[in-house]
Amino acid sequence: MKNSLVSIIVIFFESESYVLKQMQSLKNITYDNIQLILVVGKSSDSTEKIIDQHIAGLEQKCESVKKVLVDGKVTPSKLLNNGLAEVEGEYFLQTDGDDYLEPNAISNMVDVFKNKSCSLVQGFAHDFDIESETLITKQQIDTSKKNTLLDILCGNNIIFNPGTRLIKTTAFKCFYPNMKIYESDEGQNWQVLIPFFLKGKCEILPETTLCVSKRPNSHSRHHRTLEESVTRINEFKRIWIESIKVTGIRVEYDAVFEAYANHGFRLGYQFKNYEIAKGFLLKMNKPTLIQRAKLIKLKLGV
Repeated sequence: MKNSLVSIIVIFFESESYVLKQMQSLKNITYDNIQLILVVGKSSDSTEKIIDQHIAGLEQKCESVKKVLVDGKVTPSKLLNNGLAEVEGEYFLQTDGDDYLEPNAISNMVDVFKNKSCSLVQGFAHDFDIESETLITKQQIDTSKKNTLLDILCGNNIIFNPGTRLIKTTAFKCFYPNMKIYESDEGQNWQVLIPFFLKGKCEILPETTLCVSKRPNSHSRHHRTLEESVTRINEFKRIWIESIKVTGIRVEYDAVFEAYANHGFRLGYQFKNYEIAKGFLLKMNKPTLIQRAKLIKLKLGV
């Protein structure tokens, strides 16, 4: 009996330094029924050229391979939407061009679907230094702790990297019937996580499914000014609200505003800006003693 078709979306943008390793990673996948969707943001480097050189080899490995070229201004959500439009599999997974799936990741996650009634399988990840390829940290989820939505929004006991999640396509369509998420500059992973957390059936696979490369100039880690950071958390608040809307559950909005205030306070403290930190602390329902003490330190210039 043939295995269920799994669609793997890989997103590339200015990725020439990582393409060769990614191509080998995809060829090493042990699962035998894959639709591979390579979404390539129009880049100034050789990303597309290198991918083209390896498509024939990937076609020997996969059921089908499709390259989707995206012109104009690209954002992670725009690239993801272009990939989602091509999904044909019973399950799908999206990963980034510089993060690499473990060879048995898909097989192990599909096995969970065979044995459990669920809509999403969440694996673990390893963070590694892309230059030396040495392990930095292990990303794991403590299954003994029950997360609240506020935990998710604040990044507590959760893994954001999308390559750690295999999703049932019909379940995703319940939230996004057109297979398209709200387009924003970032925050696309929350748009997948939040609906499944609130209304989906998720299972944890306590095994590493993804190696996550860490580099200083990545989209999520590059240095931002105070103004850029404020714009970013304002955008996150909109993304969180949009993500809750698709579930039809409105009672969770308080968690959005509490997380927004927490992120804003950390931002003010990071930039040593008393007025911003104070403004966000006043928006919190339950500021902690530690947060109050930090605000006093800012005011005193300690």
